Amino acid sequence: MRWIIPPEADGQTVKDFLRDLTVSARTLRYLKDKENGITQNGKAVTVRAVLRAGDELSLSFEDTPCPPSLPSDLPSDLVLYEDEHILVLNKPAGMPTHPSMGHRGDTLSDLVLAMDGAPVVFRAVNRLDRGTSGVLLVARNRYAAGHLSREMAEGRIRKEYLAVVERPISPTAGTMQDGIAREEGSIIRRVACPAGVGDYAETDYETVYTAQGGLTLVRLFPKTGRTHQLRVQLASRGYPIVGDDLYGGAPILARQALHAAALSFCHPNGHEVTAKCDLPKDMSRIFDKESL
Repeated sequence: MRWIIPPEADGQTVKDFLRDLTVSARTLRYLKDKENGITQNGKAVTVRAVLRAGDELSLSFEDTPCPPSLPSDLPSDLVLYEDEHILVLNKPAGMPTHPSMGHRGDTLSDLVLAMDGAPVVFRAVNRLDRGTSGVLLVARNRYAAGHLSREMAEGRIRKEYLAVVERPISPTAGTMQDGIAREEGSIIRRVACPAGVGDYAETDYETVYTAQGGLTLVRLFPKTGRTHQLRVQLASRGYPIVGDDLYGGAPILARQALHAAALSFCHPNGHEVTAKCDLPKDMSRIFDKESL
């Protein structure tokens, strides 16, 4: 990553200039220990170096390569957006995001690390359950990861989901507010709690389409990011997501009918990015249509 030093930063140290750009202390330590991690006009420098207007300051965020886990025969619609700092992906339903017990070599992480020109370290910014499809944001380097993690923590990354529920929601639009807590005796299931109990969860919603038989497509805008938030909030109100066997959804689909449709965020370079992903065919076919 490169910057041309502006006149107002003339005389600043590298450390002060980068901290003003919200580069974390942890990232600065990483760059200090990396060969040519920080260069000024092409020459390696420390964070104590003094900058002059017009200087070119460069940071090297590249990680140490490791062999890919999978061949690069990737789904044609996997990558929605990419540049030197980020990847925005269309996660397939049924694919875990990260390796875990019983899932080695078959995850989105493995798939991405096998791509030509892929990041060496997989840094997912948002998370999606295994059965959920759609937009997933990956940082290519430490700087982007730090920036986007702060955006996420401060609620500035806006998310939009689509879900199919078993019957029309009443009222057709509104806001769901709950506490979310782990169900007693379970390490997986969550339950909705009264306000003030558990972790606060808030989601705006609106009805998009209701089929003749009652199946309803709902658009969801989560304001918080609790585990299973959308699934729990809908099920607790009597509107379980179709295919969600963990929370009582009808077995119409082989996975929960939940799709991350859009993600809007501030890019590490400062501009706004919105990535969108069409409703997958397995969900649209629930309504006996190819698309909605």
